Amino acid sequence: QIGGLVACVVLEICDLNALLKPESLMDWKQIALIAEACLPVCWLFFALTFSRQGGWRGISISARLLVLCSSVFILVTFLPLTWL
Repeated sequence: QIGGLVACVVLEICDLNALLKPESLMDWKQIALIAEACLPVCWLFFALTFSRQGGWRGISISARLLVLCSSVFILVTFLPLTWL
């Protein structure tokens, strides 16, 4: 559950540094994009485990697959942007 808060903090710090240090804008935005891609996974995991007694074990298979599929956002951030 703390992972989502950490991702938000990293995202905001990177966005602030992107504004304060425009010479390294793309570096800060790349890190911010990775942090932003972590948010759906953290949010879904928190939402599915917060009020359940069994934690991860109490989640249905389809919900587990949804959390795992949302991790694709993180993988996509590492793709090269040469096709743009």
